[in-house]
Amino acid sequence: MGYELVTTYLPLVVGRLDGKPTVAEANGFREGMETILDRSERFGQLLDLRYWIPEDPEQRKQHSEWTNLNRDRIKALSVGAVFVVPSIMARMALNFIFFFSPMPAEHKVCKSFPDAVEWLEGQFKVAGLELSEGARTYLKELEAIGPPDA
Repeated sequence: MGYELVTTYLPLVVGRLDGKPTVAEANGFREGMETILDRSERFGQLLDLRYWIPEDPEQRKQHSEWTNLNRDRIKALSVGAVFVVPSIMARMALNFIFFFSPMPAEHKVCKSFPDAVEWLEGQFKVAGLELSEGARTYLKELEAIGPPDA
C-alpha cells in the first residue's frame, strides 16, 4: 500500500502513506480528496507519514499542482492538517518545504500520534466539530500498527 484515504469517520480524514506510492495510488488519493472537497463540509486531516517513502518528482509536481488548483476550497473547508513524522530530519525537511510553499490551511508536523491527535482535536474544537468515539478508537488502532511488510 502506498496511499490510503480513510473517510469512514468524517469530518476526520486520515491519509495513510506507507511505502512509495504508485501513480494509480497517488491519483486515487487526489480523487478521494476531490470527493471530500465536493461535499463542501468542514474536515480535518491526519496524515500518517511514519512509513512513507517520498514519491517521484513527477508525482510531487502533480500533487503540488492539484493543491494549487484546489487551494481556495481547501482553505475554506479544512480545519487543519497534521502530519505524523517521527524522524526529526524528515520533520525539519517538511517544515522547510512548508515555509517556502505554505499549505492552504493550518497545519502542524508532529513527532507522535498523541501530539497529532491533541492538535487536531484543538482545531476541531475551534471549528465546532468533534472526533467521534469511533474515530478515536480508529486512531488508537492506527497508532499501534507497525511498519508495512516489506
